[in-house]
Order: sequence, then C-alpha cells, then structure tokens
Amino acid sequence: MGPDKYAPILIDLPETKSNYFRLEFKLSPDFYNPQADEKSKKSYWDIAEIQISEGSGLAFYAQKTLGKMHPTPFPSWDTYSWEIQDPLKNENDKIDTNNILDLSDSMDNSGTLRWNAPEGQWTILRFGMTPTGTMNAPAAPQGKGYEVDKANKEFVQFHYNQFIGALLERIPDSSKSAFKYVIADSYEMGSQNWTDNYAKKFKSQFGYDPTKYLPVFSGRVVGSVEESNRFLWDLRRSIADAVAYEYVGGLKEASNEDNLKLW
Repeated sequence: MGPDKYAPILIDLPETKSNYFRLEFKLSPDFYNPQADEKSKKSYWDIAEIQISEGSGLAFYAQKTLGKMHPTPFPSWDTYSWEIQDPLKNENDKIDTNNILDLSDSMDNSGTLRWNAPEGQWTILRFGMTPTGTMNAPAAPQGKGYEVDKANKEFVQFHYNQFIGALLERIPDSSKSAFKYVIADSYEMGSQNWTDNYAKKFKSQFGYDPTKYLPVFSGRVVGSVEESNRFLWDLRRSIADAVAYEYVGGLKEASNEDNLKLW
C-alpha cells in the first residue's frame, strides 16, 4: 500500500560487534490468507537486499513519511506507532539544520544546477513532487481513473464538477429531486505526503518551514532523531487534516451547493 510500496525498511539496531549475523523471519498466520496456495504464501518471503551498516538513519522513515503503508487494508490500532529510537551517538549520522541550504533559486528551467559551492563536502539532494499514480479500485472499466489530490480543495471541486456536475447536467429538472446524496466510499488506496503550496500551508499550521526537513524523506536524520520524528508527526497530522477538510469538507461544500448531502 502507498506510492512507494517497495521502499526500504530501515531498522535501527543496538550497537553490536560480531563477525556473523543471523536473520530470522517469523510471520503470524493472519498475515496472509490461510486459504492461499503455497506459491502465494511464499511470495511474502521474497527479500531483494539486506544491508547491515555502521551508519544510521531514521528508523521506519518510509512508513513515517506515508510513502509506504500497511500491506493490507486492515491495519491494527498500533500499526503507526513506533518504539522510541535512541539518539544517535555519531554526530556524522545527523544533519545540522543550520547546514541545510535551499538551492531552488540556483536551478534553471532545464533542471541544471548552477551553484558556487562553498569550500567543504556537500551532499546535493533534489526533490520533486509527482502524482502517486494510484488508481481507484474496485471500479467498473468506464469508471477507472487516477485518484484526485485529496489535500487540495480546488482539485476536489474540479473532480466534483467533472463527475457529479456532469450527472446533474444530464438529469431532467423533473427528476432531480430523486438525486439526494453523494457517496464517498471507504478509502484504502494509500496516502500522499505533499501537495501544491504545501510548504506554505504547513508553515501556516505549525509555524515553521518544512523545507529544511526534506532530507528525512530519504531516511536522513535532521537535527536529531526526536526533532525529525516530531516533524514527521506534524506531517502526518497535516495530511490527516487535509483529507478531512480539503477532501471530505470540499466534497460536502460542493454537494451542499447543489442541494445534495454527502454520505
């Protein structure tokens, strides 16, 4: 589930010195359908790559950034609660917020960065926004399409106009009284973690600029483990609020404007 379902799983291990490590995998019976054939069950055991490193990063960053979600539509109550990660002992494993520079103005329209870097070692990260590529399901073939941005009321209104608005245009006035409700069904298609003008909206809600924390989307620790996790809590809070007020609230406002109720 989610836009990056094959994202790495980063686990922070206690400091350990050894020449050999053994990995054990234990899956509970309810993790997969007990009626599934053996081939389906074994597919859950496919491991692409495992790397044990002396370096460290932000544990479960892919899940915390909402890029990778619970693998089924039925998460438990504690799925998005994580154990507290110990502070990093090595200063080289974290980034000082004062050392993060926004180079957006140094990139031209062709995507070429023109920047006179100060002396020292720099890591350049380029971030961009793209649709998750998620399509609605289940749906009839003629109703299949990409999911709308659920954190932007303007796009939700556009979606409403193209869908419900088109239906209203085709219903004779004498029959419109039979059309009473717009139904927004349950949503199990994963999340999103950005939208147009999101940084501005975020700063208005929480009082600080989220741009300097972008490296956490790659698993890096910014400031400290606690500081990075607090930012990601704010991120998830803001996305939850956006889905509630921009998407559901936007649908309700659009529906009420046409004397319809949202269910």
